[in-house]
Amino acid sequence: MTELAILGGTPVRSAPESRWPVFDETDEAFVLEAVRSGAWSRWDGEFTRRFERAFGQYLSAAHVLAVSSGTAALQLALLAAGVEPGDEVVAPAYGFVAPIMAILECGAIPVFADVQRDSMCLDPEDAERRLTSRAKALLPMHVGGSIADLDGLLDVAQRHGLALVEDAALALGSVWRGKQAGTVGSVGIHSFQAEKNLASGEGGAVVVQDDTMYERAVAAHDFWKARLFPQEGWDQRVWNFRITELQSALLLGQLSRLEEQTRIRARNGELLDDLLADVPHVSPSRPGPGTERRSFALYAFRVESPPDMPVPKERIVAALVAEGVPAVPGYARPLYEHPIFRDRDLGARHYPQLARFTNPEPCPVSESLARSEAVWLSQQSLLCDTQAVHDMAEGIGKVAEGMPDLARAS
Repeated sequence: MTELAILGGTPVRSAPESRWPVFDETDEAFVLEAVRSGAWSRWDGEFTRRFERAFGQYLSAAHVLAVSSGTAALQLALLAAGVEPGDEVVAPAYGFVAPIMAILECGAIPVFADVQRDSMCLDPEDAERRLTSRAKALLPMHVGGSIADLDGLLDVAQRHGLALVEDAALALGSVWRGKQAGTVGSVGIHSFQAEKNLASGEGGAVVVQDDTMYERAVAAHDFWKARLFPQEGWDQRVWNFRITELQSALLLGQLSRLEEQTRIRARNGELLDDLLADVPHVSPSRPGPGTERRSFALYAFRVESPPDMPVPKERIVAALVAEGVPAVPGYARPLYEHPIFRDRDLGARHYPQLARFTNPEPCPVSESLARSEAVWLSQQSLLCDTQAVHDMAEGIGKVAEGMPDLARAS
């Protein structure tokens, strides 16, 4: 076997990662038009409404509300779904912290459940096992375009009268049973942060079919309701979560190439799945049943080092990077190990409802993924030709086969 690059060998590939974000004169023209209009707020401009209509058509969604960030979208989605102070929302222990902060900002309490090893998404059975009489919603996060087991989650939600709030920030372009990710549950969200498949630096969107839920989200996102509805009724908490016209103009340009980029990522992600199928110690993530297309907002896979020769995940990632594979370790710990949950006084000082928070039973799959198994490749790494995919697969395979050497060197 060829010596690993991290141990002095020659890297498999040296090509730079694909450029991101991608932009051209289309984006520049939209932004310049927005700047020259002098109407930089959605109060007076037209670009936000244009983007909301275009994005709604892409998703086949009745309503889209563009907002300042994906985190703001999560908070508004929970409020639109009827989450109130004291309610409980079941969320995965493996994931990004933003949905948990959104739950807390609504005055609710997160209940952590484990994820399925193959998809890295919320496990319906474990979620149901942790329900109490205070449960109001399920909040699955789709990881890397791998849609959660929505069949199971919808069944749990319907039998227990719960809202299903989809965090589709890492699944834009993924399709489940003919529906776009984020349009399946009661309400969904997308993020337009700089690393996402559709990017404007920052930004997000609430996606909803129900008129009443849409009106709740609109009313809460803007003190003046963005002039979309009459200025009446101050019976709920209200923030300024408005997106700017410049962001919306940029999103219109980005949206024009989203479908082509999604097809490229899907092709290359599936090819990488096939190339890694027989690589020892490596298991690509698999989406839940009913998934018809994965958008690969990142490429997630598991690396399990031999029990008798364990290798720290950080060392595996470093070895992959040395071979020219743009790998990152992903989420580093289960979410219930965040300081505000470990330190009861600290948590309750920031969020009084956490005085009632109880430490969950361990989530063993989430802990294994975070601490030792899950490795990611960024979405832009799949915006490449097929030769680059073969090279990345070769680099991953080389590290997997060289695990004993890594263990001895460690």
